[in-house]
Amino acid sequence: MMPYKGALRAVYQKAIKPACKEAGYEAKRLDESKRTISIDKEIVQWIFSSDIIVADMTGWNPNVFYEMGVAHTIDNKTIHIINKTGDLPFDVRPYRCIRYSQTPKGLTELKKDLCEFIGEFEKWPGEPGNPVQDFKPRKVYFSKRDVSELNKKLHQAKKDQKKLRLKLQSAEKRLCCQLRSEPLERIDVQKVRSILSDNDFFDSSSNGSGTGIYHNYTVIARERKKMVTDTITGLSWQAAGIARKVSFSGAKRSISNLNKSRFGGFGEWRLPTLEEAMSLMEHEKNRYGLYIDEAFSEKQPSVWTSDSESTNEVWIVDFKRGKCESTGMENRYYVRAVRTTQASDLALLGYK
Repeated sequence: MMPYKGALRAVYQKAIKPACKEAGYEAKRLDESKRTISIDKEIVQWIFSSDIIVADMTGWNPNVFYEMGVAHTIDNKTIHIINKTGDLPFDVRPYRCIRYSQTPKGLTELKKDLCEFIGEFEKWPGEPGNPVQDFKPRKVYFSKRDVSELNKKLHQAKKDQKKLRLKLQSAEKRLCCQLRSEPLERIDVQKVRSILSDNDFFDSSSNGSGTGIYHNYTVIARERKKMVTDTITGLSWQAAGIARKVSFSGAKRSISNLNKSRFGGFGEWRLPTLEEAMSLMEHEKNRYGLYIDEAFSEKQPSVWTSDSESTNEVWIVDFKRGKCESTGMENRYYVRAVRTTQASDLALLGYK
């Protein structure tokens, strides 16, 4: 915003326009427009849509003051400038204004000052630059920036609401259906599908819309052994599990050895049931490409369960493919032992 007379053209061409370009903005002045719509319409549209406005008050041009007043009402986005020979109007005298001299050196300094002002654009909301933004009644007017901030808060509130809703749903499921801890000798495919559906467990093949359950994991290091305790399911897990693949009979021996050595100070470790192992399944991959929380090691992508489909088939859970399936007992998979949380676990977490 400035008078278009020739005397001030150098201010625009040698200071304002190059300063905007250097700061990453495109400078526009109405006399450069090739559009054929109403001049008033174009001015008003530009005032609303521009990120930043530079208003040159040199000469106290009434059109500039009118447009500047509109800009002041919309938002705190106006940089005031004026030739050093001119006086500032009373209304804007208390606010920041760049005074310049129309000499080669003065225009160079103006360009530098404008770059600094534009570079501080993000700080402007906390420093009203005109009387309208300083004293406007906040309850009856919201600027574009205010609306943007409110939309961000609303978006975050919706995300928090969704998280709380999932947590509540998970808690409700935990209240009505405890995870089975005793193994079953025969679970057919139809029964497994029912387990997945009833618990909303994610399975990429059979229940892709499942979201899993909410967890409250805490990693505990005891006797140099890492365990993951979940206060939601009431289970404690090995964080890493057995380092090498073993057959199903080898998995049972591994559990026996864990209990003999009292892994982490405990002696009641067991293979998880299918329900317990599937409770670890997340509906999205972690950074290691596994459908499991990063509280657990990525080195055991598939684990044995204690549930059988038949005499020779046992169910395993594959966190890499995001699914469960039955497999022969002679095949080799990893072991991640589990135990039911005891009072000693809760004491470590600070619960009484």
